[in-house]
Amino acid sequence: MKTIPAITISILCVCLCARAEQATSGADRFQQLDRDGDGRLSGDEVEQMPSLARLLPVADTDKDGALSQDEIRAASKQWPALAGLLGRAAGEEKQPASTPPRAAGATTKRIPPNTRPIDPKWGPDIEPKETTLKFTFQPDYLPGTKDVNGEALGGTELLRLAAHHGKLFGAVGYFGQDPAQHRAPGAQVVRKDSANGKWMVDATFPDYVRVDTLVAATFTTDADGRKLAKPLTMLVAGLWWKKVKPWGVNEDEPISVAVRDDATGKWTINTMAKAVGGSPGDVRALVMHTDAKTGRQYLFAGAGDGRVYRGAYDPTAPGHLKWEIDPGLPKTARLVTFTECDGALYVAGGLVENNGVNPMRGNVSAEEIRRDGGLFRRVDGADSRWELVYRWPFDGPRFNEHLMRGLSVVPDPQHPGKQVIIGGLEDPPLIQRIDPATGQATDELNYMKYFQCLFGGRPNAGLWVSGAIMNQLEPFTDPRTGERMHLVTTYIMHPQDPAAPHNGAWFLVRKLDGTYAHGTIYPEGGLPSGQSLHGVRTIIESPFAEERGKVWYFAGHCVERRHFHNTAWIYKGTLPAPKKDKP
Repeated sequence: MKTIPAITISILCVCLCARAEQATSGADRFQQLDRDGDGRLSGDEVEQMPSLARLLPVADTDKDGALSQDEIRAASKQWPALAGLLGRAAGEEKQPASTPPRAAGATTKRIPPNTRPIDPKWGPDIEPKETTLKFTFQPDYLPGTKDVNGEALGGTELLRLAAHHGKLFGAVGYFGQDPAQHRAPGAQVVRKDSANGKWMVDATFPDYVRVDTLVAATFTTDADGRKLAKPLTMLVAGLWWKKVKPWGVNEDEPISVAVRDDATGKWTINTMAKAVGGSPGDVRALVMHTDAKTGRQYLFAGAGDGRVYRGAYDPTAPGHLKWEIDPGLPKTARLVTFTECDGALYVAGGLVENNGVNPMRGNVSAEEIRRDGGLFRRVDGADSRWELVYRWPFDGPRFNEHLMRGLSVVPDPQHPGKQVIIGGLEDPPLIQRIDPATGQATDELNYMKYFQCLFGGRPNAGLWVSGAIMNQLEPFTDPRTGERMHLVTTYIMHPQDPAAPHNGAWFLVRKLDGTYAHGTIYPEGGLPSGQSLHGVRTIIESPFAEERGKVWYFAGHCVERRHFHNTAWIYKGTLPAPKKDKP
């Protein structure tokens, strides 16, 4: 039998086990997948479990396009997680019938949970401090209901909130939803028109699993550099193709955005390229930038295949955007965030492990894999290129690439008037401040150490992903004092999650001096045990006049390792009115 490198198999094992756990027994799970009862898993039956579909080319020894129980049993000798589909892992005795059911979020012996201790060498030791900002939280988006037009509101994740023309838009994804149990309509954009209005579906994209990002892009010139009669602002959504195939063979996945026509409310899908190197077809990052030397305006897109694309305004192109590859970026994994600092454009590329396998690009030789992930700066001009500014520390091995998310620009605490870049690493779990002029990095916070100290136990128990600054920082001015600061998203879960009252979400408040405090997102009246907010992805101040300076919208849920349904959430966070001084 052909072999699959260790990292890829680790990913497969985690995904397979997580899904196998949901059935009362492995045999029951196999029968659930085997819809036609022929004793084999093929076609749509295999596609129900994407990680199993990825293994099909090597486990299907008779090359009939299906997996029999014998083939799964044989493959399980090399990959024991597969045996969970048949009732027990290879070499394990079946649990007696009297074994009590597993608690939500628990792990089995077959899953290698991420129990690695938090390494104390990374980041300073900081005593947790609760923020003095006392938001009250109320659910504002109700998945599992219908909007005023009768369209279903749902989603497993709410990835981004964006204000556009006085309205609030949300990016909804269905990644991690079990198609055998719940049919997803496709990725969606939802819209709220007023402070007291209800959320409604603005667009549905049936061929896509997730809207990864939303940005309002304003053009003043066209693709040839000619000035437009008046500025044009369009809402653009980054999409992720839903027909994900095994890593390494999905080059046909389109890399696409959708553009909203505000006059009609219609959206147009614009495909810029096909993903390369076995990468997913997704657009996670979008940002406007004007080339400082040529004066050309572009909407830049960071894609899952590690390439940067640039789009210029062209009224004859679909969605009025004409795309081309922006040259000169070294090979990286996913590009998930941009920022501008002092007029220059920066992008963060995933850092891959130098062992011959990049899960985001398929199986390639060690010579083709370089640890080129890091922070890159665009050198503007007719012959533009990208140069490495900072490569973040490598704390592998991991199942996936090492990412820095949510790049933002903040004042340098040590040098007033100077701007620096800040971002959140996944592993090591650091918030770092980077001087773009020198490439020097300062560790501001190890957020896992911070929350471990707060909780008295390891956060994100059994999960392989954690995060801070999941999207850009949200500027915030304290209405009581006028002090400027930033609200920071986190993917942090209490060790007792999803048991109440530990099943909320947490955010950080960063002051301009680089110090931190924390807040808890928890609804008035509590959240039932078994439910979980599972991380906050995006925060935005209300765009509605009557709520400005009083209300912020928080949204999230992060999907990992198991199936979810109707878990996307948006909460309205309201601050109490400042007390007036007595006359």
